Amino acid sequence: MVCVENIYKRYFKDLSPLIFQDFVNVATECQVPSFSQLHFDDMIKPFASNLFVSFDYVSAPHNDKDMQNWVYGIYAPIFKKTGDFATRDDGFDGSHGEFCNSSYQFATCLNECDGVVEMLWRGKDDVHFTKPGYCSKQFARVGSAVQINAKLVKQVVRVHNTESGTSHVMDHVKIWAKCNRRITKKSGVRKQTKMNRSH
Repeated sequence: MVCVENIYKRYFKDLSPLIFQDFVNVATECQVPSFSQLHFDDMIKPFASNLFVSFDYVSAPHNDKDMQNWVYGIYAPIFKKTGDFATRDDGFDGSHGEFCNSSYQFATCLNECDGVVEMLWRGKDDVHFTKPGYCSKQFARVGSAVQINAKLVKQVVRVHNTESGTSHVMDHVKIWAKCNRRITKKSGVRKQTKMNRSH
């Protein structure tokens, strides 16, 4: 996950060093974990707490609930089977799928762009939404955005304000392990039940 974060850092910083640094400042001030951290004690200097990834995303008009006003997004057409980038030369035939900014009355037709699209928009201030798009079955449009979610910041503040600190909060690894144990346990019970019924 760290290598993924580094890609977003590099491209975001190249697009707008000023806004990127503002992200770093807000993340540091709010003491939020980076989205690449697997443990709370990992020493990673954060720039964003949330990474949102979607495929052929559609949304209603909305404003984001973030600590930072800006949102950085990357969009690209891909092959569904491999996840590799796709272009018009590869046969990508996407259309529509507009990202609309109601505040400024403009739209970016993501499926009409041949290649990777980077964008910055004011998620808190500007009403925005994504319209449905079309492309052949072997393709998809992947969209992603990095943000500092206000709800997460509130939880982080709550944890820092408790006497026991992070002892009440499980890190990603513990959460996954706990979920996996539950799934394994349920699967075992179902398998045993089936065997009992067969006898």
